[in-house]
This record gives sequence, C-alpha cells and structure tokens, in this order.
Amino acid sequence: MFRYRIAYILFLAAAVLLYLFDSGYLAFYLLAVMIALPVLSWLLTLLSVRGTAVSLELETPYAARNEEALLRVRLKNRAFFPVAQAELRFRFENLFFGEERTERLFLPVSSGPEQTVEYRFKSLHCGEIAVTLVKTVYFDYFGIFSISPKAGQSARLFVAPVPRVLDTVVDTTADPGAESNTYSKYKPGDDPSEIFDIRAYREGDPMRSVHWKLSSRMDELMVKEFSLPTDSSVLLLAELTGGMGAIDTLFETLVSLSGLLLENELRHSVGWYDARRELYREATIENDEDLAVSLNAMLSSRRYTESPRAMEACRLLNNPARPYPHLIYLTGALTPELTDFCESREEAVRTTVLLCGAEKDGRADTAAALRSNRTEIIRIDPEKIQESLSGLMI
Repeated sequence: MFRYRIAYILFLAAAVLLYLFDSGYLAFYLLAVMIALPVLSWLLTLLSVRGTAVSLELETPYAARNEEALLRVRLKNRAFFPVAQAELRFRFENLFFGEERTERLFLPVSSGPEQTVEYRFKSLHCGEIAVTLVKTVYFDYFGIFSISPKAGQSARLFVAPVPRVLDTVVDTTADPGAESNTYSKYKPGDDPSEIFDIRAYREGDPMRSVHWKLSSRMDELMVKEFSLPTDSSVLLLAELTGGMGAIDTLFETLVSLSGLLLENELRHSVGWYDARRELYREATIENDEDLAVSLNAMLSSRRYTESPRAMEACRLLNNPARPYPHLIYLTGALTPELTDFCESREEAVRTTVLLCGAEKDGRADTAAALRSNRTEIIRIDPEKIQESLSGLMI
C-alpha cells in the first residue's frame, strides 16, 4: 500500500503544478478529479466493508500429526460494490507448547453470493491448535486507504498422535490374590472366583477344572473356563515435560500402548498432570471413547518445564486400597526424583520407565540406580516406536 500512496502523492503534486502554471479548465478539472477520486473510493469501500462478514470453519476438529487440515474462510458481502482487496491475518497457536506463527491471505471480496476460500495447513507437533483471525484489513480501489474492522473469529483443532501397531506380549493372567469387580464378556481367563463358561473336555485341559457334578449328569467330562479380570491393572503415567520431539513420541507411545490394552480387553488407567488447571488427573480407559476423551484433555493441557509434577502428584495421591500391579512411567528425561519415587513403591508393584525421545546416557548414574531397584528402562526411538516396545511385557 505504501507504493500506491507514493504514486498518488506524485500524481497529485503533478496536478497541482499543472494547475499553478496553467489557468485553463483542463488543469482545474484534473486537480478536482485527483482530489475527489480517493474520497469516493474510500466511501464506496466503507459501505462495502459494513456489509461484509467473515467466518472460519474447520473441515474436521481432529487431524493427525503431519496431516493436512482444511480451514474454510467464508466471506459474505451484502453491499452492492465489491471490495478491491482484503488482507486476512491468521495466528496459528499450539496451546500445548505455546508455539505460534502468523499467516497472511490476500484476496478480493466480490459482492453478492458467499465466497469460500480454502486454506490447508498442518502441524508438526501434537496439541490443541487455536486458529484466530487476528486482523482484517480492507483496501480501497486505489490502495491508498485501509479500513480494519474488529476481528477475533477463531476455530480449534486437536492434533492427535499417530498410534502404532505393537507386537508386545500382554499377560492376561489374573494377579494372585487380587480381587476383581469386572470380568471380560468375550475372553476366558484364570480367575477361579468367577466362571466364564462350561464346555466339553478337550485334550490338554487340566483335571482341576473338571466340573464333576455336571459331568456325572451329562455322562461326559465337562470343564469350567474361568473368567478374565478386567479391573485396572496398569497405570500409564505420562510426564508432559521435555522437548517437542520427546512429547510427541510420548503421546504416540501412550496411545499405542493404550490401544494394545484395549485390544486385549484390559481395562487400565492413564494419569497426567494438567498444568493449565494445576491438578493431577487420572482416567479409567475401558473403550476407544474413553481414550479419545482422555487424550483430548491431555492435548488441551500444556507443557511444563519444572519438576516432574505427574510423578510427585501420583506419589502424594497413592491409594493403597487401589494399587496398580504394573506402573508404566512415560517421560522425556531421567531425573533424580525418579529414583526416590521407585524406591517408595511397594515390592509387588512392577515399574517400567519408557524414556521417550533421543536422550542419550546423560544420567547413567540415575539409570543404574533405577535398574538396581528392579526398575526396567526402555528407550523409545521416535522413528522406531514399534521396535523399541517389542521387548516390553505387560
């Protein structure tokens, strides 16, 4: 717009000089037109802007990391005259990481029917993306004046991690002495306190599972299939701190493990510290919907850089009446506090640390202390999540 103003000033100065040295009507009319045209252009643009509305719409509220999302910008000009050019300034902010960038879009706004402009973008990192129209600038036909009405329209997009298909061993054997309130409706297990089904004897069935009373009535051997407990036996504790790459790996590892447990009908729990609301949160995952709700809550939180808050909160809120036989701790770094945390756990609790990201043996002393405390440490390679988890036993 600056060059258009300079050009107008030069033309206006030429018209003034011509008028000063030429007393004819042509010079007068030329000067009058040079003065009147910008004013008329500004008035027509003002009328058009008052009848123009902008709205934002995302094709879907969800997208996978590195997947393109479609933003539709709808403009409706109810005035008779079009707008020569409009500048739309958007801010794309990842609320989880606090990262933001600005994009500008230039386009004319025609009068009459609504026009839709499609803008495609993608995020390299997981999180909740806030797309905000921070400023709208309308230019007159000569590019001399601009009008900026109030903006502020926004839309939200959740960028989710991409789950991996894992080839990991899942032990569905009931915990000795553990009491369960829920059992699988589809798979048998080893909990003798609840019978899943009674069927005819097959070679290899243990004799202890024979239902002798029913066998005597049926004149054939019948065996009892025990039930599979589905109470929360695994806690996936996520520490949402560290670099962007480490947290992306953490999210993708978390959803992959949770999906694996759901495939095996194992109810489990997910715990994390919500830095936005400053509280520890824990959710029981029984199906895909529970996982999606919990993941959205985690993505709408934000990263923290202080001490490992999720671990500290979990230790303070540890409920002896509801122990988790297996604690899987997902983190981007090994910290001295982790050693104390693992030492405070009961001996019956199995602890596995999944070290997400590309951190090297910067804390070899901490790793050695953890291993001496019967804590398993598995490094998760961001490019090889499946291979990294191949040795994990749940």
